Amino acid sequence: MRQQGDNTMVELLNLSTPRKTDTYQLALNTALFITPNWSVTADLAYSAAKNKNKGDNRFIVARGFVDSIDIDYTNGQMLPDVVIGPGLTSEQTYGAHYSLNSGTGVDDKVTDLKLMTQYLPESGFISKLDAGINYVKQVKSQNEFRSRNPSQFSRGGYYLTRDGYAFDGSGVFTQGEFKLFKIPKSVFVPANFDNFLRGENSISPDPWPSFDYDKLLEYYRSINSDAANEAIIPSINQAGTYEVSEAVTSAYVQITIEELLFDLPYMLNLGVRASHTQVDSEGFGYDLSKVVLDDAGQPLNDDWRTVSPVNYSDSYTNILPSLNFKLNLQDDLLLRISAAEVLSRPSLYSLRVWAAPNFTSQEQGLPTLVRGNPGVEPEQAKQADLALEWYYGDSSSLSGALFIKDIDSFISDEKTPMEVDGNRYLVSQPVSGQYGAKVQGFEIAWQQSLEQWLPEPFNGFGWQLNYTYVDSSYEDPELKAKDLPFKGMSENSYNAVLYYEQYGLQARLAYNWRSKFLVDPNAWGGPAWIDDYGQLDASISYNITDNLTIFSEASNLTNNRYSGYIKREDQVNYLERFGTQIAVGIRGSF
Repeated sequence: MRQQGDNTMVELLNLSTPRKTDTYQLALNTALFITPNWSVTADLAYSAAKNKNKGDNRFIVARGFVDSIDIDYTNGQMLPDVVIGPGLTSEQTYGAHYSLNSGTGVDDKVTDLKLMTQYLPESGFISKLDAGINYVKQVKSQNEFRSRNPSQFSRGGYYLTRDGYAFDGSGVFTQGEFKLFKIPKSVFVPANFDNFLRGENSISPDPWPSFDYDKLLEYYRSINSDAANEAIIPSINQAGTYEVSEAVTSAYVQITIEELLFDLPYMLNLGVRASHTQVDSEGFGYDLSKVVLDDAGQPLNDDWRTVSPVNYSDSYTNILPSLNFKLNLQDDLLLRISAAEVLSRPSLYSLRVWAAPNFTSQEQGLPTLVRGNPGVEPEQAKQADLALEWYYGDSSSLSGALFIKDIDSFISDEKTPMEVDGNRYLVSQPVSGQYGAKVQGFEIAWQQSLEQWLPEPFNGFGWQLNYTYVDSSYEDPELKAKDLPFKGMSENSYNAVLYYEQYGLQARLAYNWRSKFLVDPNAWGGPAWIDDYGQLDASISYNITDNLTIFSEASNLTNNRYSGYIKREDQVNYLERFGTQIAVGIRGSF
């Protein structure tokens, strides 16, 4: 495929997302033995994480023009061959198009209090009694910063004229159907990277230049300082500012019974946990009841844009039973059975009181409204496992397990036409749907120590192997008809580890692999997948003393790619190589 002519345009993108974070953590633990058989333990933990981003992320787009662009999909590679002629350099002519400064300042605090007790009866069939209470409160606040109009200097002054800003048009040039401000050459930094997409066999464009943001902003200010300061410099967006608090108070009781069943020793563990969750969410929102739309679905007024405080409070209670059973069929052969009801609470991001209408990009003939849902219910499921474990030697075992998980409901972002404050929107929000999913499968594992097979010093070698098969499906008739697995579930995965442990030396070589998995069943263009992925890691450490260890770790030794696609494997929408990461350090305990 070839594109050529006056309108042959390439967008030059520069993205940067600096991290400015502080993290603190404090934990205290104490234990009291009231009697030799009765103990009480208290845990106190507090953590705080702060992201100080105040609009420091950059997303800058300039438009450059070339003679031709050739894209060849017939090369048999994951990526097509892309040839741009001439290649992009800092000496070419580029036009201003888009300059977004954005960022989110986040303050996240977690308080965790636990009080636990354990009693060991001296006689009777009950061998252990555990109970406790737990209070966890997480408070997450966000301040959103964003450029008011990143396109203010696009289209050669169109938006400046529209918004009443004066400017000198002598810096505007026309190329084909495009009219743009010409960015000075001093703004650009020559290409400073190489090995782009190293490891791919397709042809990629030569390295391209980047921007000096400060000089670009200086150029915008030379056109109109007020426009640059008001539209490009980030300012706080109250509509994107919120605080969510989730406090969970729970109590549990757990009884352990150890007896004989047909002269075989067994252990039965029965437990129940009750939890109460309080959700409080507050922030700022638009008054959508004031929106008046014309026949084209565009607002006729602007007074709805004035934000005002909004808040939401709700609570819910859950009772979660659990069972664990272990039967010693032989001294070296164990049967395990477990069952439980479990839940997964929504992310605090889903619980925010936040709403963003969009009247420009309509879908299904309706303006869109993206919002949080502080009332979304947690995900709930019932699960069970059956396992058989054979410990046939020191540090050697063979095991197999069957598992099933029946998910009653799960949280997903759903688009639904609905009326909000007198107008119809296509609303996108997190919901706990009416349909669930089922996940089932099996796992086998083999750990083999060569301690009894090989002489010193080779008797420190051994291996660990495991394989997992997962069969998952949705209950939603529409998704079930597409024969899609549950999101995040790879059908096949395995791990292989070769290790050595002897004379204070520990070394591991591990390969982990999993097959493709579904990311989003309702992505635009078709279901979104992450392709199968394998990674080779290695580590080695040596205990200099009982309290001092030196170590080295390396991940992704083969620099494998991590990629995703839409619907078909040849429709690649994501590709990344992490590179090989190596860490060297020393650990001490006192």
